[in-house]
Amino acid sequence: MIKCAIPLVVAGVFFAFAASAATISEVRFNEEISPEWLAEIVGAPVVIQRGVDGMQRASLPNDAVRELHARGTSFDVFRTHTEVAPFPPDKSQKDITGYDGVGFALNPANSADIIISGAPAGAEVSSVTARIRGTAAFAEDCTFELRDAAANTYTFPTWFDMIDFDHTVTGITTFNGRPVNQTWTLWGQGSNVAGEWVNEWWVTIYYAGSDEGEPEGEGEGEGEGEPPPPSVRITGPRRAEVGQSITLVGQWTSLVGELDFEWHKDGSEIIGAEGPEYHIPFADFADAGDYVLFIEDESKALWESDPFTLEVFPEGSLPTGSLLMLGLLAVVITGAGVRHNRRS
Repeated sequence: MIKCAIPLVVAGVFFAFAASAATISEVRFNEEISPEWLAEIVGAPVVIQRGVDGMQRASLPNDAVRELHARGTSFDVFRTHTEVAPFPPDKSQKDITGYDGVGFALNPANSADIIISGAPAGAEVSSVTARIRGTAAFAEDCTFELRDAAANTYTFPTWFDMIDFDHTVTGITTFNGRPVNQTWTLWGQGSNVAGEWVNEWWVTIYYAGSDEGEPEGEGEGEGEGEPPPPSVRITGPRRAEVGQSITLVGQWTSLVGELDFEWHKDGSEIIGAEGPEYHIPFADFADAGDYVLFIEDESKALWESDPFTLEVFPEGSLPTGSLLMLGLLAVVITGAGVRHNRRS
C-alpha cells in the first residue's frame, strides 16, 4: 500500500466567494477541464488539483456547480459546506458532539433524535454545526430542519448535489442561549423518489465553559474527544451498464492519523488500487462483483468495509428510470467496520 498523494495545484488563486451563507462544493471532474474555461464560469481564477486517481478536483461555489450541471459537464460532488456565520467560534469555546448512525427514510417526512447530556449543567448554546450524509436524486429538492426540544427550528439552505450527498452547515445561531443538554431532532422530507435516505448525521454544540468540573460525555451525546466508533463503508452505484464510468468512494469515521488504503474484488487485492476511491473509466462485465475496502490507520488496526456488490448490464439494457433510481442512486453500506490484526 502507498500513502495518499499530495494534490498538485495547476491554476491560480481560489475564488473568494463572499456571499452570506455561501455553499462551497468539492468536485471531481470525470473529463479533462480547462482552468481558463472553469474560471469563466466561476468569474475568477480557480485552483484545480489532481487526486491520487489522476482526476481533476476543485472547490467551487455551489451556484457554479449548478451551472456546470446545466452545461452537461461530467463531475461528482464529494461534499458541500455552508457557512451561515463566521466559524470557528472563539477558541475558548467547548463543544460536544452527538451522532446517529441509524438514519431514516426521507419519504414520507421523517425524523431522528440525538440526546446531548454530557455538557456542564446550565451550559448554553453559542453556535451549532450539523452534518448530514445520505442519498437523494437531487438534494435541492429535499427539505431539512434541525429542531431543539422547545421546537425552535433552523431550516437548512438548499444546495445542489446529486445522488450521494455529504453536507455540513457551520455557524448556526438559531439556538444561541438555549440549553446544550437536551434532545436535538433532524427532520427531513425527500422529493418522493424511492430510496432517498439520511444514512447518518452529527450535531456539534459549542458553548462557553472551562475544564474545571466538566463531566465526560454521557448518554447518546459524545463528549469532546469521543468520536463515533471506527467504521469503514463504500458508496457508489450498485448497477451500471457496459461503458459507464463508475467511482466507488471509501467513507470512514474515527480512524487515527495517516491512512493506508487497499481495495479488493471477490476476495483478491486489486493491484494499484491504493487510494480512498476506486475509479472504473469504462465498465465491463468483468467489473461486476463484490468490492471491499481495507484501511489501516496509525494505530496499526486494519478496518474492513462490508462487501459492496456491483452489477454490470449490457449497454442500453437499463431503462432511464432504473439508471437514475437504481443505478446512480448510491447505496451506503452503514455497518461498522470490522477490525483485523495487522497483516505482515
